[in-house]
Amino acid sequence: MNLLDFFKEQYYYELDRKHQHLRLLNISLIIVGAIMGTVWLYLSSFEFSQGILTCSFVFALAIAIIGVLGAISFIIISHFDYEYRYLPGGSELLEWYNQLVGYYDKYPGANALEHFEKELISRFSYAAHINMMNNEKKSKSIHNANKFIIISIVGILICSIPYFINYFLHK
Repeated sequence: MNLLDFFKEQYYYELDRKHQHLRLLNISLIIVGAIMGTVWLYLSSFEFSQGILTCSFVFALAIAIIGVLGAISFIIISHFDYEYRYLPGGSELLEWYNQLVGYYDKYPGANALEHFEKELISRFSYAAHINMMNNEKKSKSIHNANKFIIISIVGILICSIPYFINYFLHK
């Protein structure tokens, strides 16, 4: 494998990771939506009264809501403020190569293709590096969002105990 192939492969790998992150974000958003729907259902149908049942319900629900807010924060952080680098389009690269050929025709022994490949290596490596750094930051944010989603799910599960006790007591 030559250097150009190596950096080209790395560049496309990082673009694939970017798309994988978008899919993960969509799954996280669906889970957050389901949790918010459950919170709304629990809040709208729980019969509040004074006592340990209501206190434990509110405490567990607060954990779930804090988890949802944390998850939403990290989802937003992982979605915005990332500038990915891309190579110019094929026609632009071809035009640039043709200009190089025209320039190097004036100098015998000079190789336009060699210069073009060196520039491609430089562009692929730079774009792959920037995209890798963006993907690493995005991965951390998605990981943190998933931690908060787990906290929220635990809060909902704990909240379900007083909710169903309340439901069966007032049925």
